[in-house]
Amino acid sequence: MNPLIAIAAQIFPEILKVVAGDQGGSIAQQVVQAVQDITGAKTADEARQKVAADPKVAADLQVKLAEIALNSQIVVAQQQLQEDAIAASSTSDARKNLAILAALDKPLSWTPSIISYIVIAGFFLIVFLLMFGVLKPAASTTDTGQVTVIQIVNICIGAIATAFATVIQFWLGSSLGSKNKDDALIQAQKVAQAGTLVSTPATSQGDGTSDGGDDGSTSKPTKPGPDGGPSEKGTGTSAGQGGPNKSTSLPTPAIDRFPDCVALTLAWEGGNDDDPRDRGGRTSRGITQDDWDEWRQSHAGLPSDVWSAPQDQIVAIYRQKYWNAMSCGQLPAGLDYCVFDYGVNSGIGRAAKVLQQFVGTTVDGEIGPLTIAAAAQADAALLVNKICDQRLAFLKGVGSWATFGVGWTRRVEGVRKQAAAMIGKPAVSGAPLPSLPAADPLWLVKARTFKGFAWPSGGPPQQIETWLNLIRANSQNNQDLAQYCNRLATGGYFPWCGVFVAAMLAEAGLPPVFAGPNDTDRFAWAPAWDSYGTKVDIENGELPQPGDIMRFNWHGGGEHVTFYDHPVDSDDMYHCCGGNQGGGHVVSIEGMPMNCIVAVRRPVMEIA
Repeated sequence: MNPLIAIAAQIFPEILKVVAGDQGGSIAQQVVQAVQDITGAKTADEARQKVAADPKVAADLQVKLAEIALNSQIVVAQQQLQEDAIAASSTSDARKNLAILAALDKPLSWTPSIISYIVIAGFFLIVFLLMFGVLKPAASTTDTGQVTVIQIVNICIGAIATAFATVIQFWLGSSLGSKNKDDALIQAQKVAQAGTLVSTPATSQGDGTSDGGDDGSTSKPTKPGPDGGPSEKGTGTSAGQGGPNKSTSLPTPAIDRFPDCVALTLAWEGGNDDDPRDRGGRTSRGITQDDWDEWRQSHAGLPSDVWSAPQDQIVAIYRQKYWNAMSCGQLPAGLDYCVFDYGVNSGIGRAAKVLQQFVGTTVDGEIGPLTIAAAAQADAALLVNKICDQRLAFLKGVGSWATFGVGWTRRVEGVRKQAAAMIGKPAVSGAPLPSLPAADPLWLVKARTFKGFAWPSGGPPQQIETWLNLIRANSQNNQDLAQYCNRLATGGYFPWCGVFVAAMLAEAGLPPVFAGPNDTDRFAWAPAWDSYGTKVDIENGELPQPGDIMRFNWHGGGEHVTFYDHPVDSDDMYHCCGGNQGGGHVVSIEGMPMNCIVAVRRPVMEIA
């Protein structure tokens, strides 16, 4: 064996089966040429050193070898299809000739029928004689003549069985075995016809291995969505034994796009959540308490509550159980995020199978080298659109679509837009990771501690006066603001949502909005907050972050200002933490209709 083939087998072991099955030796030549071209080496030792020293070379070589294997599979399938087409054509011609003879009332038209009757009768006669012991297998004998007779009888029985199968195929069509072969060829045709997605071949880099899928494995959803559908907090992983498409150990990527992709998914997943409508229960950043308990079994010293989970551990779970499990690091930019977010949301087995369906490889739920190679050759933008379309179609089939469809659609369309923007644009290695909710802003953290406080009517209670004093103390050089606070503290009841927002910002050392001499320019008036801080452009797809200020206009009249707390993408609400909320005029966290939003503003630590 050429030593360069041995090097290729270390990178992509499946290539040995392809080389061994190639009688002409052309595949072996392609493999040798691929190793030489990609490594630029002239000797096996030099090539081995290049592969070991440069992860990008190893990744490029692995993808190239997978492409060779895939192309070989296509060629074999096409050859088999041609052979079967010839055989089918021969049978079809024989049937047509028989039909013509029968139409002309020629005696020769009876010949196939007579032969068929003789073969069928002979076959069942032999079966009858064998069943009732008329023909008994001979005992061991040393008589040469007797042995010869037995051999002749066996040959005749085999011949009549073959003739019987030919008759059945002539009159009735393919046998079950042929049907199975046809099914396999249909799958091969899908691979060969993946040209509808194919563009200029690209190199895919990354890391990760496949931990299996739904087929032949144990799938354990950790947070099912409504009616068995997906949860916006994700589902679990599955670990199986693997199949022919199972990936081998892959090299470390030259550019790691995981930080960019997990940042986007974490933005969708949000922060801490214990919504009773979500069957996943207590959750933080998309990881359920059950997920976290399982992770802690192999990672000692971590806090028991998932809400207190360190951010680096949350990110590690996403890398190991989703990103690596689906070999996302080996997929092209944009497509990697599309598949990753689908796996987090609806399960890695489903996401992997959908990708395999569209690239034409075996649909086994395990993204391995053949799927990676096919994806590398495909049009990534077209794939992203097809996957997102299928994802929405699946969600529409879930029983609770009428209730949760708005949130699901928003997420899928957001992923489609974000993935499209990533296609063709290399990620920046070492991109910063989001710090939520471990670093939720101080004003939001403080606001949550006042949950339950109520002021429905009457004069300002002590807590309101305390908040006004805090606002005044945080802006000591503003006499107009101090007088404004005094007037609010000594008057009667007023809508106090703006005061709550201003007081919580004062906890973080931020001033309130106080833009002019009119009450409509000052913090107690909700619309005054429309120009505070910086704009969050939700109209163009920008996502709110916990602690952003949200201002609403109610359809029945009235305004409200509050803090965005966390997403629950299973409904069409912004879940907000604020004061003067609900029928009891309390500090609470509750949903606000998205169609009532007027402005989203982000406080900044330095305000001009």
